[in-house]
Amino acid sequence: MAQTIEQRTARAILETDEETINIGGTQYTYGKPTLATIIMVSELVAELPTFPTQVDSSGVVHAVLQGAKDERVIGKILACLILGAKRIKEKRHVTLEAPVQRWWQFWKRTKAATTKLEYDHIAEQALDNLDVSDAVAIISTRLGKLNISGFFALTTSLKTEADILKPTKSGVESQTTAYGQSSSGSPKTSVSHPSTSSTR
Repeated sequence: MAQTIEQRTARAILETDEETINIGGTQYTYGKPTLATIIMVSELVAELPTFPTQVDSSGVVHAVLQGAKDERVIGKILACLILGAKRIKEKRHVTLEAPVQRWWQFWKRTKAATTKLEYDHIAEQALDNLDVSDAVAIISTRLGKLNISGFFALTTSLKTEADILKPTKSGVESQTTAYGQSSSGSPKTSVSHPSTSSTR
């Protein structure tokens, strides 16, 4: 079976272990695909700018160059798919080593090592080191691992069950109407008229 460009690219960048990925010379382990990861990715995708749904070939370049400045969130989407929501919530940090100072740069002040959130670091590394084909391959591969179709079936099933169990208006009225009360909630009253007797 012929492989798509995305599949071939995925095999190249994922190397031998499908649970790890190499970005910028650093090996990262994929996080477990969870419900929280799907929800977090959905929140990040909502931050992407809206492009025109119908753009001819001549307008694609203009649309991309105009909107790409607001799409740095793509790096966070990639980082989320790589790490998983659980690890991101742990707020792990990575240590960034100071650049090597050469002997002829003795007059320069030595920079100390710094730390950075792992999530932010991988998001930045993804933007700096991955091309479009790499990004498409990672996103398509990881979305497959997240079982998006299964999540859709789960949510629609729950919504359907909730609609079935939701009481109807007539059912609510019949349950809340107390004995001796009308459906409007006001008690029924009966008026007794005293019998009048004529006196002679």
